[in-house]
Amino acid sequence: MQVLTEYERLKPDFVTMDISMPMMDGIEAVERIISRFPEAKVIMVSALNQKEKVFRCLKIGAKNFIVKPFMPEKVIEVVNSVLK
Repeated sequence: MQVLTEYERLKPDFVTMDISMPMMDGIEAVERIISRFPEAKVIMVSALNQKEKVFRCLKIGAKNFIVKPFMPEKVIEVVNSVLK
């Protein structure tokens, strides 16, 4: 699975993950990342109408979320909170 291969190769400080993606939804992707890399810091990205899915991701292990459309100051705040 490419997402796991890339995570292992890059070892990012954090990952932003959109809930809606073409090949695999963000929920499945975050489940796979967290199950293999429990220390992963995943920030979900979603539209306001996807609250249930965001909360599901938070239960799985995502650290926080950002709502579209982005407000730059909110993005900075969320990233800083996850990296602490």
